[in-house]
Amino acid sequence: MSFLDLPEGLAERIVQCNSTYTVRFGVRLRGRMYSFVGWRSVHSEHCEPVKGGIRFAPTPMSRRSRPLRLKCALVDVPFGGSKGALKIDPREWTPQELERITRRFTQEFNKRGLIGPGVNVPAPDVGTSEREMAWMADELRRAIPRCHQRARLRDGKTALQGRNRRTHGRIVIHDAASAKIDVSASAASDICVVGPTGLASLWLRLA
Repeated sequence: MSFLDLPEGLAERIVQCNSTYTVRFGVRLRGRMYSFVGWRSVHSEHCEPVKGGIRFAPTPMSRRSRPLRLKCALVDVPFGGSKGALKIDPREWTPQELERITRRFTQEFNKRGLIGPGVNVPAPDVGTSEREMAWMADELRRAIPRCHQRARLRDGKTALQGRNRRTHGRIVIHDAASAKIDVSASAASDICVVGPTGLASLWLRLA
């Protein structure tokens, strides 16, 4: 941000994440108790609700809320940035077990007011999909049955229901074409950098 004419100290404040919450919980599965740890980071509450993906991964990156907040601000979308993660390898669990773990994870967030319409809206990320978002929405509906906005516990991706999950990457292709950038060009011409690692970059590579 050195090229911006900002008051002294403001740039340092902007790049900082306001808060990162850690939750630890247990779920009884396969005849024993398993322990899990998860996070939810919030970059700024200047605009609410905050929104952002929740990833399930063995080595999760939970502090990526700042880029999302800046992205929303650049296009004048009234959302704050948030990111979350659960340290887990989804491939090691059956769908039924993943549902129990996800619902328990949602309960921990809800008890602390870290999730919900008008507060903090989750979205799919690496290791999660519209399926996990539907489980989280249903669990919150059980906890807050009179919440009239409960159907909005998502950022729109849940509604895809698997039919158009490559939209993330195709939007980038469309924007690049509008800017006359050839994302398949060789290094000798236009250069396109894809990152960080996430659903958008994954679908862009496959688009």
